[in-house]
Amino acid sequence: MYALSSVLQEAAEDALNASIDLVKSCTTQRQAGEIYNRIHHLVVSDVYLANLLIQLLGKVGSPQLSRQIFDSVPCHKRDSYTWDYLLVAYAQNGHINQTQQVFDAMPRRNLVSSTTLSRLYAQAGDLEGAIRVFQTMAFCDLISWTVLLVFYARSGEVGDAARLFDAMPEVDLASWTAMLGAFAQVGDLEKSKKVFDAMPEHDVVSCTAMLNSFGQSGNLEEVCGIYERMEERNQVSKTALLSAYANSGFANEAKEMFMKMEEFDLVSWNTMLSMYAKYGQMDEAKALFDHMEERDLVSWNSMLTAFAQYWHIGDSESLFHSMKERDIVSWNTMLAAYANLGLVSCCEKIFYEMPERNLVSWNSLLAAYAQNGQMENAVSIFTVMCERNLLSWNSLLVAYMHDSYTEEFLRAFFAMPEQRDLCSWNTVLAAFAYSGEFSDAFQIFGELNMIGSPDGISFACVLHACCHAGKASIGRNYFFSMTVDFGLDPSKQHYSCLINLLGRAGHLDDCQELVNSMPFVADGSDWRSFLGACASSKEIWRTQRMREVNMNHPASYVLLSNIFSVKQKMELDGSD
Repeated sequence: MYALSSVLQEAAEDALNASIDLVKSCTTQRQAGEIYNRIHHLVVSDVYLANLLIQLLGKVGSPQLSRQIFDSVPCHKRDSYTWDYLLVAYAQNGHINQTQQVFDAMPRRNLVSSTTLSRLYAQAGDLEGAIRVFQTMAFCDLISWTVLLVFYARSGEVGDAARLFDAMPEVDLASWTAMLGAFAQVGDLEKSKKVFDAMPEHDVVSCTAMLNSFGQSGNLEEVCGIYERMEERNQVSKTALLSAYANSGFANEAKEMFMKMEEFDLVSWNTMLSMYAKYGQMDEAKALFDHMEERDLVSWNSMLTAFAQYWHIGDSESLFHSMKERDIVSWNTMLAAYANLGLVSCCEKIFYEMPERNLVSWNSLLAAYAQNGQMENAVSIFTVMCERNLLSWNSLLVAYMHDSYTEEFLRAFFAMPEQRDLCSWNTVLAAFAYSGEFSDAFQIFGELNMIGSPDGISFACVLHACCHAGKASIGRNYFFSMTVDFGLDPSKQHYSCLINLLGRAGHLDDCQELVNSMPFVADGSDWRSFLGACASSKEIWRTQRMREVNMNHPASYVLLSNIFSVKQKMELDGSD
């Protein structure tokens, strides 16, 4: 009898060990389900096997089976691992309510259970829930403190993260790196560097965080310095340097870095693709895109944006229709491409085909209507928009400006709920300057000068107003004020405005000197302005350089005809 009992016990132990080995070898949900069906009856007698099976089923995404195993274990046999594994099984699969219920039912809680639930709340964006669990912990170790610090950092609560960091009884490299990441995430380069410099040691994670911070700020020198001092580098740090080169305009260095990389990931491929697209190197961008073995939505959108930005509308359409997956960025890119080319009907078609729209979508269609003089459609779209921003209001101003609706234009300008930007002021300034309302244009320019800094467009508008209002001295003062008071370099457009202004005012010496001395080659428009002034002033002798006039424009012939008529009349009068 004893021998039989011994044999049965040995067989049971062998079966149990085989079951344990079977559980440990499982890697898929399907295998886990088969194992559950075969051995779930054994968990009643062995809590170790039960705990392994609860853990396994949670890892492969079957927390409901983990619960069934848990319920099969007699209450007096459940240990802390049984409870922890069930809680972790729910947490791994994002079941917050069930995780909280298990946590509340636990006879004894420990750091594992508290940290797991707190982390789950934070990952779900419920920072208050994470803090509430943290505050119930009777004891916090360094890992618990650091977990909460990471929660604050990822949630953008940098102030709370800094206060927690200062209150921590001890810190380690992970804590320092979390605090560094918090400042880097919100773009606070100064505090990021301060934390980095104060760290007792650096690892590849902290160094890479600083590489990204300096790279985003355009400080390539600091990026290169940190990279050279790094004792260890990985794919992420190499890609950070690659991005810094690309974003700073060092295309050759970026290419060299890319070619030297031993392995490539999607981030590095997309970085190079975006760089080629940004600088208009379309052949290189297309070749790289075609060579990529793997592409994600970022890759497709980068190539689509490149085609759209450089007016390759045919390529844009072909690429867009070949995309297996599209997001709101893809749709908006095509919408903006059509809008920039004035293809309003194409804008309308794609706008109403979009599965979803955001403010960018609405603004693109609104801008297409506004820039192409379809004021009524622009107003209709603006009226039904559920959300508007400054760009929406500026587009409405452009629509009114194109149709010279001065009263509605001003009403919209003064009704803007947000603070007007320079584009808003320039739009109303241009409307007055080019519609003959010169006194209003001067008034708007004066107000703009008091509340902010005008730019080159502002000066072009006010110079145009001075030119057509006959305000030569005021216009000349505005022109010199650009450089002296605002540090702006006059463009060819500004010089052409001044040439026209001086010519209309009869200041032909100054006009001729400016034509000959300005840092741009005078074009047909400039010479025609000068010719017109000579004709009006009957100073025929100034027209000896007619060979430099662009005679392809009909106005040149009209001006020359006028000049020769005046000259002939003067000669006839002199012979009398």
